[in-house]
Amino acid sequence: MPSAKENKSYVTAEYLKKRAHDEDAVNQESYRMLQIKKGNSVLELGCGPGTAASVFCKATGANGIVIGIDYDAKMMQQAKVATKC
Repeated sequence: MPSAKENKSYVTAEYLKKRAHDEDAVNQESYRMLQIKKGNSVLELGCGPGTAASVFCKATGANGIVIGIDYDAKMMQQAKVATKC
């Protein structure tokens, strides 16, 4: 398995966060269309640094569950920090 530096398609968490910020209006509409409610469960595949997962965490509330999965352990570490609701 190639390392992140060897993988030409690898992007950094900072890049993903900037893209999420730049595309905020589109993302917000997408989240609204998902109709996530308090107590729901959400599975996000390819969660990256947790940008969307943090929104899902707030939407599901204390009784909800958000599970994020990513190939990159560093991204998962950042997602854990981002989703502390």
